[in-house]
Amino acid sequence: MLKNLFSIHKKNDYLKYLTIYITAYERRNNLERLFKSLKNLNVEIILLDSSPSEWEDKEKFKWIKYEHTPNALIYKVLFDAAKNCKTPYLIWSCDDDMINIKGLKNAVECIHKEKQYSSVSGRLKKKRSNYGKKEFYTWRKYYNYISSDPLERINNMFQSFCSPVHDVMRKECFIKSWEIVLNNPKLYPARYMDRIVGLTQAIYGNKRVINNTLLEREKSQRKK
Repeated sequence: MLKNLFSIHKKNDYLKYLTIYITAYERRNNLERLFKSLKNLNVEIILLDSSPSEWEDKEKFKWIKYEHTPNALIYKVLFDAAKNCKTPYLIWSCDDDMINIKGLKNAVECIHKEKQYSSVSGRLKKKRSNYGKKEFYTWRKYYNYISSDPLERINNMFQSFCSPVHDVMRKECFIKSWEIVLNNPKLYPARYMDRIVGLTQAIYGNKRVINNTLLEREKSQRKK
């Protein structure tokens, strides 16, 4: 019994190596549900809010670090955040997604143990209409790019690309991604920034999609 308790505690401890960044721009009506689901985790959570005005409900969640940079460019916000990150791994999530705790723990454990991975992701569980019936479907099953050859990883990335948002990434990989975009705004417009992050991941190492749901999305959230 004691052995099992210590083993669970040790597994949960991997979250201490992670920082969760959540970006928001006016669309903040889903944040309360998201933050409540993350409460009591051994992980630092930072809300990067670029909305024109401050979030009125921020005082309800004093255990969430709140940073308000009105109308700031998202890649500048993420670059500055990553530079100040105190953990070796981080994850960037949007304000309309729910993070699956089991999937998150497994992703952090995986990247911590397997040094060849620049990022580890999980499956996305998304609700869609199927002949008028709402049902969940699982996406991101086959988006691994694993090879000892960086060029082969890059080729795999372009053949089976999925957005690196919600990936557990190594800090140095994340910083370099946004540094490239920030220093070359004319070459890499904001709409291509996820491709630059994906390319940087492929250069730095392998990417693995674990057999766990990491994100859950029910519907599009409206601005509030």
